[in-house]
Amino acid sequence: MGRSAQLQLDNYRDIFGPTAPLRYLEVLNREKDSSEDCFEFGLFDVKDEAAWPWKMVSADTVKAGLRVIYTEPVEKPLSKADSRFSNQRLLAMSQSSFLNIAEHMSLPISFLRMLRDSTTVFVDVQNTSSRSQHPIQVMMIQNSFTAANRFSVALSYDTTRGLTSALVHGLTKIEISNLTRLISESRELIALPTMLFSLLLDSRVSAGNTRAEDCHSEIIEIEEQTGLRTVWNSQECSGKDQKQHQKHPLGPPRYDSLDFDDLTSKLTSISSKLAFNEYTCEVHLPMLDSFDKINRRLLEMRSAGGINSLAAVEAQLRTHNEFMRSSLTGTLFRARYLSKRAQAQIQTIYSLIAQKDNALSMRDNASLKAISEDQRRIALAATKDSAAMGVIAAITTVFLPATFTATFFSTTFFNFQPSKGESMVSGWLWLYFLITIILSVLIITWWLLVSRRKYREIQRNLGTADGLDGKVGTKAEFGTPSVQ
Repeated sequence: MGRSAQLQLDNYRDIFGPTAPLRYLEVLNREKDSSEDCFEFGLFDVKDEAAWPWKMVSADTVKAGLRVIYTEPVEKPLSKADSRFSNQRLLAMSQSSFLNIAEHMSLPISFLRMLRDSTTVFVDVQNTSSRSQHPIQVMMIQNSFTAANRFSVALSYDTTRGLTSALVHGLTKIEISNLTRLISESRELIALPTMLFSLLLDSRVSAGNTRAEDCHSEIIEIEEQTGLRTVWNSQECSGKDQKQHQKHPLGPPRYDSLDFDDLTSKLTSISSKLAFNEYTCEVHLPMLDSFDKINRRLLEMRSAGGINSLAAVEAQLRTHNEFMRSSLTGTLFRARYLSKRAQAQIQTIYSLIAQKDNALSMRDNASLKAISEDQRRIALAATKDSAAMGVIAAITTVFLPATFTATFFSTTFFNFQPSKGESMVSGWLWLYFLITIILSVLIITWWLLVSRRKYREIQRNLGTADGLDGKVGTKAEFGTPSVQ
């Protein structure tokens, strides 16, 4: 790799983060003496090329080998102006260090483009050349759409020496330890490079099964809450009916206590997780077919070169891939089935919500009818009171002038039999009119003040500006509407 490679690296400079010590793994299966097999795992400084830990690998002494460099997620936060990648996508090395690794391990620069695309992908580059003059097979795989087990791998395979060299980026320390343990347990399979891919996908298969099982349990829990749990066995159905009757002898429970917001939120979450499960299954199934195809191709190539020890390895990997393929297919079908089951529950919830709304509307109508009857009775009582007041007012109108006249002229202000020299009208008559006017003004003023205060109290109690409209509130569950 020369100046052209450096120019390509310049286009991806924002992918490189702060440098850090890298972890390495080297596994060598010797040709004759298994006691001399190598399994080393540790840290090394990529900047010191002279201190790289790799041992010499010869086809005469080594039956199969695997070299892995792990790069963990970068923890240093970066602003959006620095890079559009999250911390887990940055390589913890410099451009020159990556160039050295790519040159020594025969890795493609297009690995950086795969990182930038941030998609789940598998690429079989097939044949390329390197400075070692051996035919090299190059492959890349990436899983970047999950929170855990995010990995990006570039891999080269020396078909002559049976040596696999890989750069694995994105795994955490715990995930690196788990992968290293799995490699140690399956070290007899390192003769074919897709073994590393199969181990990485194995975690995705297990995660998919776990997610499907969790979704299934959540759906069953929701079905039991809504009372729509399906039981297929007739004896179980009978037992379930008896238990329901013992628990609710007066009939099935109403759905007053159901939290529909919580249920719809859970069902939406379940549907999203199942959709993701379908995605992971559909995107990984073709990869397993590609792994088998590559293994068959490498088996034919090495068999043509006189190496016949890969048949057993290829058979084991094919069996392992077939198991994962079957598991992914089963998980895919299960996710589709559970999606339909969750959709049925969503429709059920919507139906229950509609029933609840109808019940509330009916009870509101009943309350309004009761209020109307009360208003009707009040109106009848008011009519009777108005009629009575009309009679009283009529009687008062008839008798008040006569009463006032009789009372007024019976006072001492008038003397209808005056003596000589006396006036018929008293000189104090003005006092009568003065007191009458003052009392009338005081009474009318008091009436106005009391009326206004009562009117404001009515407005405050009704909570309206004009005192004409009331405020009616309804509970969220099945219950009696309340008028505030």
